[in-house]
Amino acid sequence: MPEQAAHSLSDAHHAAVRRFIAAAFGWLFLRYSLSFAAAWAFVWGVAVLALRVATAADRAALLWGACGLLAAVALAATLAWRRRPKREAVCALLDQTNRCGGLLMSTFEQPASAWTQRVPTLAMPKLRWNGWRTWSATAAATAFVVGAFLVPDSFASLTATRPLDIRDDVAQLDQQITTLEEERILEKQESADLKDKLEQVRREATGRDPVKTWEALDHLDRKVTNAAAQAAEDALKQTEQLTQAQTLAEALDQDGDKLNADQFAQAMAALQQMTQQAMADNQALRESMDPTLAEAINDQLTQEQLDELREALKECKEGLRKKLGKLQACKLCDAGTLAECDKLGQCNSEGFCEALVFNMDAMTVEDALAAFCNGGLSRGRGDAPLTFNDETSSDADVKFKDQVLPPATLAAMKDSQVVGLGSGAPQLETGAGPSASGALEGATAAGGSAVHQTILPRHRAAVEQYFERQDSTHND
Repeated sequence: MPEQAAHSLSDAHHAAVRRFIAAAFGWLFLRYSLSFAAAWAFVWGVAVLALRVATAADRAALLWGACGLLAAVALAATLAWRRRPKREAVCALLDQTNRCGGLLMSTFEQPASAWTQRVPTLAMPKLRWNGWRTWSATAAATAFVVGAFLVPDSFASLTATRPLDIRDDVAQLDQQITTLEEERILEKQESADLKDKLEQVRREATGRDPVKTWEALDHLDRKVTNAAAQAAEDALKQTEQLTQAQTLAEALDQDGDKLNADQFAQAMAALQQMTQQAMADNQALRESMDPTLAEAINDQLTQEQLDELREALKECKEGLRKKLGKLQACKLCDAGTLAECDKLGQCNSEGFCEALVFNMDAMTVEDALAAFCNGGLSRGRGDAPLTFNDETSSDADVKFKDQVLPPATLAAMKDSQVVGLGSGAPQLETGAGPSASGALEGATAAGGSAVHQTILPRHRAAVEQYFERQDSTHND
């Protein structure tokens, strides 16, 4: 409205109009504030329940939803200000309620100072708001959001997706993967991929579907276990390989003078070949090997370098033992594997060169070394066939005589134990001696008795004739 028209009214009339507009704005603001607050309270309560059920969120973190009430109040104030009654409408309303006969409106439209004094004192009409529905909705929304906070955690999580507690299993697998990476059993990228999958399993582990979680953990565990089992198998194989090479190097270093030049050359060539194979299979040996010694192994190994080679092989073997110890510590191999490694890592080189002299014509150095480390090689040939024929010694002075061994009772045979082996001749009795009972010695006549007849080598023809039956005999 024009400024002049605004000032045409008296100060009392002007204040009455402003009071009415302010009262109307206040009621509108209260109405909209309660309506928007009730709506937000319902939304907030639903969100509180949903988050507590779905994620078991903390109550304190959900109090931030109260900030939405500030937004509701601001929106209510804006909307109330825009919908407040206009000054013209208020003047018309006051003119009607105070029965000014249009005088108040006329002075508002057209300045008439003479008539302004005739306008009576304005009585303010009472504003009433029937807001019981809004108050009820606001009270219900407030009770709802308060109840959403007061619901016990146990009840709120009844239908929640409870996380599955697999922290111990995840920690153990993570430690195992880290150990395999440190021991160079797994590549860094492969180890990182396994850890990412393990973290995904931990994050997605739910109590609703534990089978899926355990299957994923078993899949990762099989990968880790298979890698560790293969590494343990390779470690045992390399330990045996390094032990044999170390035994040969030590034997040549200490007792190499017991071999002739040709035998020593063959043994050195075998040692170089075994060491080259060990270096190809073992990265740690390649990295720890002195460059000069590595070059000599590929070219020509001298006897002075045997002790250095033996120490390098020993250190590498100890490294394999430590690797298996770490695998056992994180439950990737058992104590039996570690005991097998210790067994394969022990071999005394004493006497090998002497045994090699007697067996070099029958087997290679590698085979002799393997048999020696396994306890199956002696001075004589262990693979010589046992034959019964008419061949005799080339020495004409040697004559074989029939000897009878003393009979042994059945009880003595059961209680017998091997106490040792040797190359000496057995103690023999002189003379053939009389026939004696065998295992049935001491049996009564009623129980049956058997007479054991001593069979000597000269009876061979009769025994063969007895067992060589004709076909006609079998047919009869």
